[in-house]
Amino acid sequence: MKLFFNLFFILFLFGSGFAQKITPEIQVENAILLKKQDSAMYYLHQLPDTEYKKSLQKIIKNNNPSYKDYYKFTSKVCNRREFNYVEMSNYINSTIRTPLNKVKIDLDYVRIKWTQIGKLRDEITIAEASKEQEKLDQYIELFPSGTIDIQKAKILSSTHQIVLYVIEKNVKDGKKICLDNLKKSRELNDPFLEILSLYSLCDFLIFEGDLDGYIKTSEESLAIEKKQGERSSYYVGTIIHLLDAYIYKGGKDQQILSLLAELYSDKNTRDLSYSLYAKFLGTLKNKPLIQKIIFNQFKVSNMLEFGKKTTIIGKKSLNPSDLYHLQRELADAHIANGFYKEGVTYMKQANMLTQKIYAKDLSNSLANYKTTQAVSKKELEIKSEKQKTSFYTIIAILVGALLLVSFTTK
Repeated sequence: MKLFFNLFFILFLFGSGFAQKITPEIQVENAILLKKQDSAMYYLHQLPDTEYKKSLQKIIKNNNPSYKDYYKFTSKVCNRREFNYVEMSNYINSTIRTPLNKVKIDLDYVRIKWTQIGKLRDEITIAEASKEQEKLDQYIELFPSGTIDIQKAKILSSTHQIVLYVIEKNVKDGKKICLDNLKKSRELNDPFLEILSLYSLCDFLIFEGDLDGYIKTSEESLAIEKKQGERSSYYVGTIIHLLDAYIYKGGKDQQILSLLAELYSDKNTRDLSYSLYAKFLGTLKNKPLIQKIIFNQFKVSNMLEFGKKTTIIGKKSLNPSDLYHLQRELADAHIANGFYKEGVTYMKQANMLTQKIYAKDLSNSLANYKTTQAVSKKELEIKSEKQKTSFYTIIAILVGALLLVSFTTK
């Protein structure tokens, strides 16, 4: 069961970005973030007429955009695989003010802050996320509890605390909040909050080593998703959770193939499928017919060709973290299928990539530290000069005053 926990905890930690094509829509969104209205309008004209385009236009022209308009924009950008999290957070703080209406809570504003907090927590620091969480809590506390919108707002707001409990491995308190949220979500008949609660619950089932409960919860979440017209931001994550669990447990080959095909068929998630295909192939040594289905899909003849082809694709489209995971899974898959030499080669490549990632991170950290130190030193110098200037100014005033008194008393 320890292996089960390690597998899922690694999945929970690693990122999943890839190089994204810069479309006119992304150009508009980037220009808005940088507050370059002229550029934003230029690219906006290239977009088809949709409700989202109308929202973007109101934001660009500052033509009374609603919090719903801002939520469409911020959530769309935050669901992109690559964007500047700091720029988005700064944009929210500088542009989207706290609602003035103190009678009725604005759920769209709550959703904006909830999205901001989640991205800060996952991509920047927990400390930065906690600052914004405090602002959100203060806003929610302005309104009397008990209303439907307040209940929904509190479920969203509790996400940050749940994640902190995950980090602390506080299963008792974290699981209780998730179960309470799940019950309330069902009473409120809110599918999204139900999906959110189920997704959060999975983390604590991992800690408990409850594989069957984990699978059942993920399957339930996926069933709710498929009843909705639009997929939530948790949909792909839930598929990946299920795939990892099914592959680990075994006996779900057809379900695995179906879910993998769903990831592969969508150009936005195809890259996420490669390492999962490799992981699945690592369990199929005695199942040549299923192996053949996968090889035919990738237009290769065997495991060796699959490894070479996905590595070439991965080097072009995957970020270093995802490429590392692909190579690790390829290493295990090749070894499991008797290709020991190639498996060791993939393992070495994965380890070299890890060293590069850490070396780059260390270099960036040192650079940021030096920059911070330099800025701090300059700020101290400026502060010192200001203090000197203020001191000399006071002395000059006092001398002037004394001369004036001396002059008037003569």
